[in-house]
Amino acid sequence: MTLSQHYQAARSLSPKAARLAVPLLDASAAIPFEWRLSLRVVLVERCQGAAAFTTSDLAPPPSGAGSTPRVEAERFIEAVHVDAGANPKTRR
Repeated sequence: MTLSQHYQAARSLSPKAARLAVPLLDASAAIPFEWRLSLRVVLVERCQGAAAFTTSDLAPPPSGAGSTPRVEAERFIEAVHVDAGANPKTRR
């Protein structure tokens, strides 16, 4: 995926997932700075108005369970990490 595709994916995250993704993105030094900055802007915008976290939002889901904000955020960051690491100079 390209940066613009990840940008669109960030816009489709739930507000809670976007809030959880921000610190994960900030901690991902392997993702180029330009990608982190651009994606951080959209994630912060997306998480505005997110409800308070519950313990179930932060807990790992039981196997076979549906998506939680935590899982959604982790999958998003993993996808960005994979694509940015593949060849970040040509993926703009």
